[in-house]
Amino acid sequence: MPLVAPGISGDVVPQTQEWTNRLLGKTIGDENNATTFAMSDLPENTHIIPEGQPDANDFEENR
Repeated sequence: MPLVAPGISGDVVPQTQEWTNRLLGKTIGDENNATTFAMSDLPENTHIIPEGQPDANDFEENR
């Protein structure tokens, strides 16, 4: 399932825009290539929520 970001506006934090550019249209996997982004290249405390999965309200300020 490719990552998509509907409704992204121009008022985005530069770091968010950088990650959007790196991840948009790719799937998460074990290695980096043209269509896959390696899970090991994500920041340490990354929280990935699969499509259709409910999410918890476990707020972490640095995530």
